[in-house]
Amino acid sequence: MAILPFLDEKSIENLNFLDAIGTWGRELEIENIVELPHWNSATEISISKFSVSAPIQKFFHFKNGSIFLKSISTDDIILMKNNSMNSPNFVEFNVYLSVKNTENQEFFIDKYGLPYFYQKYWTKYAAWFFKKDNETVLRMLIDSSNVLFERVGKESVPEGVLILE
Repeated sequence: MAILPFLDEKSIENLNFLDAIGTWGRELEIENIVELPHWNSATEISISKFSVSAPIQKFFHFKNGSIFLKSISTDDIILMKNNSMNSPNFVEFNVYLSVKNTENQEFFIDKYGLPYFYQKYWTKYAAWFFKKDNETVLRMLIDSSNVLFERVGKESVPEGVLILE
């Protein structure tokens, strides 16, 4: 934080926060950082191994991101989904959770119906697809320790899977 105010805010595209030895799982207090103009100038963010304390809305302007949170509410997931749907530059955003939560999946099954189960690397996600524009969809993937939003081409939607409005 000490050096950031001295950098040209318009030259910042990516913000990466990495953990030091022995800091795994600690909360990174970024309340002051998110108020700097540098924060809003950046288009990509990565916060590894720390959970963050800032409201999820402070991350909405990033086109790509990856952060850790202790937990996330269904209301925040809906806010992220709606923001991702409305952002013309959005590509991908991943929220890792330090506290496992199966209630989010259950809520979205009730809200959107049964998901398509999608295997990505070693994780099996509940997946829902939402129409973004004529060529792309928003893929929302949820498991007990992850919430991932991805803008993908319509051809990525498995055959027979419903694209929600």
